[in-house]
This record gives sequence, C-alpha cells and structure tokens, in this order.
Amino acid sequence: MTRTNLRFNVWVNDLRAIPARTLSSGHLRVPENQGADTQEVRRGRSFDFYYNDEDKSYLESVEDGVVVVFNKWLEYHMPIEQIDRKNQKIISTRMGGRVIEGDDAYYLEGGRITLDQPGEWYLDRNEDKLYYYPLEGETEIVATVPSLISVLRICSLHSWFPPHLPIYK
Repeated sequence: MTRTNLRFNVWVNDLRAIPARTLSSGHLRVPENQGADTQEVRRGRSFDFYYNDEDKSYLESVEDGVVVVFNKWLEYHMPIEQIDRKNQKIISTRMGGRVIEGDDAYYLEGGRITLDQPGEWYLDRNEDKLYYYPLEGETEIVATVPSLISVLRICSLHSWFPPHLPIYK
C-alpha cells in the first residue's frame, strides 16, 4: 500500500474494524499560541501546527500515521510527514482546509503504539503489514480491505451532458 492510499476501511469477520488511534477516546488540543506565522501569514490553510508539551508521549512511533484535526465543523485527515520535536510541531504532507487554530481538537491515527484496544487495526506502511487487535473471543480472523477505486467515471469530449444526469460544470 502506498502513502496515497491513506483512507480505507478494514473489515474483520464482516464487521468494520476501527483504526488504531491516540487517545482511544477523547482528543488532544492544539495550544492557543500557534506562533506569529499562523493568522497573519497563513490566513487560509496550513500544513503544520504546534503541540503541547504534555502531548509528547502520544507522538512516539506515529510518523507514518495521520493527524485528524477538528476545526469548526470540519474534519481534516492530514498525513504526517514529520514530527519536529525540537520546535514541537506536527508537519503534514497535506494542508488542512482552514488555518489550524488554538484549542482545535485532534487525535492521531497510526503507529504501532496506538494499537491498544480490541477491534483496532494498524497498517505498517514500511513493512506492508496489517496488524489487528482481536476482539474478545475471536479465534478465526478473516480480514478484508476493499480496493474499489471509483464507482462511476464519466468522461466526455463534449461540453454537453445528458439532462437527466445531475452533473454540473
């Protein structure tokens, strides 16, 4: 699996498994002070944000994971490029849709250390291995990772679309 295939579901014994995450419940919070470069310079969207000193323990071994940030009513899944421990920043390969602000909630998906609850899974992209923490009583495990790329693709050489299809330019 490649870094571009970040969001997918894993089904185990016909039930959707949960991606491993930190915290297992609840959220971490972006610190109020995001530095001088936040609102003034990056008025729209951002690749990175600072984290609190007390969050350091949650950031171990999650470099190949995703940070999920809740900003206003939106949810951003931002693949982690690097955790800059010197400057206490989480740097993503993808921008959030808006500037990440102080007190925004976030959690981390991925990293073997996050696999701590029954029913969770973790994909080690470096080893191409899928890990799963079995539910109580599970003895036989059949895991399925659907690989459908697209359901419908419409290609046209013309600018005309049939009127009965709700497609807009």
